[in-house]
Amino acid sequence: MMKALLLSMLISSITPLMGQDTTIFAPLGSKFSYSTWVQVPYPELLTFVSDGDTVLNNIQARILRFYQTVGNELLPVDSLDKYVYTEGNKVFYWVEDGFYLLYDFGARPGDTIKSRVESFPISLSCYTDFHGGPFNFSYIIDSLGLIEIDGQSLRTQYISNIYTVGDTNFFIESPIVERLGQVSYSCFWWGRGSACLLGGFPGGLRCYEDQDIYFENHTEFDLECDYISSTEPVAEIEIPLYPNPVIDIIHLNAIAETIRITSLQGQLIEFLKNQDRIDASTLPPGIYFIQYQMDRKWFVEKFYKM
Repeated sequence: MMKALLLSMLISSITPLMGQDTTIFAPLGSKFSYSTWVQVPYPELLTFVSDGDTVLNNIQARILRFYQTVGNELLPVDSLDKYVYTEGNKVFYWVEDGFYLLYDFGARPGDTIKSRVESFPISLSCYTDFHGGPFNFSYIIDSLGLIEIDGQSLRTQYISNIYTVGDTNFFIESPIVERLGQVSYSCFWWGRGSACLLGGFPGGLRCYEDQDIYFENHTEFDLECDYISSTEPVAEIEIPLYPNPVIDIIHLNAIAETIRITSLQGQLIEFLKNQDRIDASTLPPGIYFIQYQMDRKWFVEKFYKM
């Protein structure tokens, strides 16, 4: 009896350290593959691979190992790893020094998800001002659905962002899909900044795979998950736009095939083609983004209108 009790106590004591698994999000071995489009040889490959567990704040968490293209190899960048854990239908992820709810696949239409986000140095074209550190954001569940992938029915949530003071710099994209997270433009699985609202650009989830399903985002890409682009460097643009801050006219150092001016909230303000100057005189004072294409390469800059 005593041996049985000791064995039971031993099992209980090591339970938090045992490997967890879930089909809700990031089962072991799953891989999220992304491509960038800003100032890199298109398409650079970035991945998160679910390849182990750790304990943070006495919580057993899944490690999502981050890999980035270096030369013609995909190499781990340990400092950029992310951490998640699941509790029933809820997915929590690590932000700064604690876990915050990111998804709740048991939520119903009308429910609000409150979360938190911190800066991530790799961008898929999205930029958010984190000068004040991590901040809160929230979204509301509009409706629910199912997506069939490889015979698996995955719960899907269609959402709207809630814009309130203090969380207007960050957007999470619709739809949110079980296992995959976000599948839309320019977002990692937890989202990434205001430019994610723009869409229509090459950047974002390329494909997802685990032991049960294989998803290719043909809407945006027609590439294998492990495709790594050539290492041809992108030429540096000297003084890409000037003056900055600007009062009236912004000059580029060459003609851009396509130009988009957007607000910090992602609203498209102006769309131009084949120009090397932009009239900003009618813009209200504030911070804006200019996205432009030169020689089939995309660039994003922030400018200040005085």
